[in-house]
Amino acid sequence: DFLGALMNLGVAREKLGDIVIRENCGYLFCAETIAPFLAEELRRVKRTDVLCAQADAVPPGELFCTKRVTVQAVSERIDALVAKVFSLSREEALGLFRRGLVFRNGREAKNNSALPSEGDVISVRGYGRMIYRGCASLSKKGKKNLLLDLYV
Repeated sequence: DFLGALMNLGVAREKLGDIVIRENCGYLFCAETIAPFLAEELRRVKRTDVLCAQADAVPPGELFCTKRVTVQAVSERIDALVAKVFSLSREEALGLFRRGLVFRNGREAKNNSALPSEGDVISVRGYGRMIYRGCASLSKKGKKNLLLDLYV
């Protein structure tokens, strides 16, 4: 319903990111250039009146589980994480980047070979979202054990 209301305002889909619903609030990640417009113009979602305001961050409280993944020492790239976490081939993960479906900290991730920073939120439309927590350890064979928090 939220996405439909936003699209009804004539906003291009590529300007909109994730929508996080928590209790009776919805949080939208969007391009900074359209945030004031949305805060001013979005007044109804389906048949419900809504009040919109810009926020700097989503309040804490979203549930997640911690996952450990193992990658080659040279493969700590965002595309490798996406492939490993969502059980995709590297080529399938690359296709998600090409279609503009991968976001890093709310912005489209155009560089699939970028190295993530600790605390980065990586979202993949249609698959899920994770927080990169960094390298936990090295295996005996020199592979990196990475920690991720996956939103559930």
